[in-house]
Amino acid sequence: VNMTIGSCYAVPASPVVPVGFDETNTILLSTLIDESFLEKLKGVRYYDIRVRGTGAYAGNVAAAIYINGQLLMNIGSGPSNTTPVPWSTFQTPQTLLGSSTVLRTNAAGVNALAAALNQFVVNPNTSVTLRAAGVATGASPVPANLQVCFDIFAQADVSLND
Repeated sequence: VNMTIGSCYAVPASPVVPVGFDETNTILLSTLIDESFLEKLKGVRYYDIRVRGTGAYAGNVAAAIYINGQLLMNIGSGPSNTTPVPWSTFQTPQTLLGSSTVLRTNAAGVNALAAALNQFVVNPNTSVTLRAAGVATGASPVPANLQVCFDIFAQADVSLND
């Protein structure tokens, strides 16, 4: 069963740059799959992470994505992927499977993601807290309706013959 764990994070409109954003969303994993599968879960694993931007902006963006308080990924360029990159980069979704050079995972965050997915198998009330914190730079004004959207693609194995 496919699951998409994700959220969009608003970049505030501003007449000047830089402008920061920092938003947190908690997602109850059981809301992402059909209720009839909850007691039949055998395993859950992630297979890709996608980042995309919505809205048009001539500036740049860098961000950090956290899961349950652990850094999961930096979005940007440079040695640690923290240098802002053109917003237009994210008009085409960037993915790990697509070998994006502007996404860099962090081992502790990947472990936190795996732990949450493993916990979901035994506890259907498991939730994850996703946080995006970043900055828009390089061009003023920052228009309204910009969002950084982040999706974790996962697969849940279920037993259909129980």
